[in-house]
Amino acid sequence: MDCPAIGATASFHAGNDPMACESDRAMPASHASVMVFEGFIDFLSYLSLANNIHPVSDTVVLNSVFNLSKAVPYLSQHPVLHAFFDNDEAGRKTTADLIRLCPRSEVIDQSYFYRGYKDVNDYLITRIKSRPKPPKTTSDRQGHPCRNDLQPLQSETAAIEPPRRKGVKV
Repeated sequence: MDCPAIGATASFHAGNDPMACESDRAMPASHASVMVFEGFIDFLSYLSLANNIHPVSDTVVLNSVFNLSKAVPYLSQHPVLHAFFDNDEAGRKTTADLIRLCPRSEVIDQSYFYRGYKDVNDYLITRIKSRPKPPKTTSDRQGHPCRNDLQPLQSETAAIEPPRRKGVKV
């Protein structure tokens, strides 16, 4: 989401309108910590992994690591910054820049938790793909489970076809 107040950086605050865009001059930091994401999909992936649609701290989504300088005035108001940048050279450089540009803040590199993956979204996708799939069932109008596959059960075919005897032709 584009934020005209601070360029392409969107700022979300827990407890406030989640779609509100604010400049660093309009509102002081409302929490002690802020989460900083490289992209919006990583932010959404984080919320999925946390199983929570409301972030527990202030959140800044940079639509590109090149927008970091626009967010620094707001970020530097927080004593703790949680960085969720990609596990690539640009992400490591952006984390180093964040440490340099916000010297009074503690920067915690959260990429440790999704080490071995490109980013938070890649980590989420891999976790989803590795989960065992539940059997495909639905319920009929009376609430009885129904299978979605069209293969007959063994008990259903036994009722249709009588058992065959060996050596006897019918």
